[in-house]
Amino acid sequence: MKQLQCTFLSLFLMIFSLEIQAQSASVDNGAAYLQNFDGMGVEAEADLPVGWKMEKQLHSGDVLIGDYETAGTQTEQRGGNDIAGNARNGLYNFGAGNPETATDRAVGGLSTGSGTDGGNSTRCVNIFLKLTNTGSENISHFKIDYDVEKYRKGTNASGFYIQLYYSSNGTDWTVAGNDFYTFFPADDATAGYASTPGATVHVEATLTHTLAVNEDLYLSWHYSVGSGNANAAQALGIDNVSLIAFADEIEPEIASISLDENYSQNFDQMGTKNLATLPAGWRIQKRL
Repeated sequence: MKQLQCTFLSLFLMIFSLEIQAQSASVDNGAAYLQNFDGMGVEAEADLPVGWKMEKQLHSGDVLIGDYETAGTQTEQRGGNDIAGNARNGLYNFGAGNPETATDRAVGGLSTGSGTDGGNSTRCVNIFLKLTNTGSENISHFKIDYDVEKYRKGTNASGFYIQLYYSSNGTDWTVAGNDFYTFFPADDATAGYASTPGATVHVEATLTHTLAVNEDLYLSWHYSVGSGNANAAQALGIDNVSLIAFADEIEPEIASISLDENYSQNFDQMGTKNLATLPAGWRIQKRL
């Protein structure tokens, strides 16, 4: 009986360990992590992908970015074309088109003024991602791409923005810098777009951060009003997230050309491996 109990305990611990691991996305040197949120479906209360969480900070508090562990794993609202000027605030599952049928999804938020919803109104929204280095090398930096998409206009004079933050523990956050800051000025109306997203800004930059093997990195896309009250808000989201991890800092090499020397390239020296290094001066990317 004791042996059977030990077997059950070992099985439980193994399953519990697997469940914990499943709560973060994996990164490895040279490998790409991609997320377009299309697998979430069209429901208002949609499950976020593995490793992703969301929260809304209320007007009653002073915290801008909370704790990853206490954040939720579902959206609250659904929106797309023609989001009303009085639409409910909160965590959004956006659809590029008819929100009930559009297969191209994004996640984001919509804030509102401090007097709405009995004092529980949304001041700002955070979209979290937990990454674990599952490779065999320490990672030194990340190439991060994503789209910031606008799903409703807003007349708030301070405008709205999305800024990326990062953390080693999911609690204490550091701003990732101006390269990861996207701002939209005030609009002439607080109203939806007939066709969404109404505007898209592509962000592509490098985050320098050392991530040891088996350690975690937390990211937070922070949506907020520029300053002051968050009413007459724009609805913003993120989509088409791409991260590539690198083990070492790489100094970019540049191809050279002159009047005395022509430049040619046949790519033969790249070899036959799937993960091949491009020639000096060459870069490649795919857009989702």
